[in-house]
Amino acid sequence: MAAFVAVAEDGRGSSPRGVGRRQRQGTPRAHADVAPPPTVLLVEDDLLGRVALREALLAKGFAVVEAGTARAAFDAIANYRLDSVVLDIQLPDVSGIEVLRRMKQTPDTRGIPVVVLTAFGTHPEKEHAVREGCDAFVVKPPNLGELIDLLREFGHRPPDLRVVDPSDGDDL
Repeated sequence: MAAFVAVAEDGRGSSPRGVGRRQRQGTPRAHADVAPPPTVLLVEDDLLGRVALREALLAKGFAVVEAGTARAAFDAIANYRLDSVVLDIQLPDVSGIEVLRRMKQTPDTRGIPVVVLTAFGTHPEKEHAVREGCDAFVVKPPNLGELIDLLREFGHRPPDLRVVDPSDGDDL
């Protein structure tokens, strides 16, 4: 069973089994031959949307760390080993683009694939996210199968830019 941690709006959270905080020597595992599930940071301020995405990811075997604000996202990025991030652009405190920018400018986090998730799929917004280093751009509501496939791909190889817009069916 996959685990999740709900990071509080103020950035505090707890670490359940399966989602390890960063450690110098690595996270101990119960069974050395079993790889831990990929850990996804889900940054979404809409609680219903976040819960729906969390449940879909957990059902597919991901461990999920949640954040409802940029501040909580920065805390999670600093404290958890993340395999990928699903990042809403419109957050209540700081833009998701600023979260993306800081991640891609920081040596420890620049290699973490980031899927930008937004309700506003305009061409300038896509260009801005791409310029700041996003690895995929998904327009809400996401096709859960495609989103999960992207996150699985990111766990196995370096990301190639993908843009998924359900309204036009084209990838960039």
